[in-house]
Amino acid sequence: MITAEELAAILEAVGAHIASEIDRKLTEPLTRLAAVEARPLPRDGRDGAPGVPGPAGECGAAGRNGIDGRHGLDGLGFDELAVAHDGERTLTLRAACAETAREKVIGTITLPIPIYRGVYTVGKTYVPHDRVTYGGSEWHCLEETATRPGESKAWILVVKKGRDGRDAAR
Repeated sequence: MITAEELAAILEAVGAHIASEIDRKLTEPLTRLAAVEARPLPRDGRDGAPGVPGPAGECGAAGRNGIDGRHGLDGLGFDELAVAHDGERTLTLRAACAETAREKVIGTITLPIPIYRGVYTVGKTYVPHDRVTYGGSEWHCLEETATRPGESKAWILVVKKGRDGRDAAR
């Protein structure tokens, strides 16, 4: 059996050996890192020589407020803006850059426009703002669903079926 003093001596010896190994393994990388950090940074490209020009940047940077006579030259105007409509609810905004002949999607907007989809069809998936007729009533879809109107909270009743009218032949 090992005594507490013997265990402490072993741990101290092992700890010293581990520390020595860590120091030995880190000496070369730390020396190389110090040499890299001691080098002066290049001013322009490599070793002071001008660097290779990079690709054209993104369009849309604002002009310098007329200081150089080109106010807004780099900005985008309405002539460069295109709006595409998918025929239902989504508008896609695109900007064209004449200098780079590139087009960039600025964003898409989904409008909450109610669209009447006719009589409810079993198994069809409806999305928010779709409207259907079911059981003589009109229903508005609140969330994507394939359930029947009135069977879940995905539908809200818009127009309730009324009573049949009296016979006009009287």
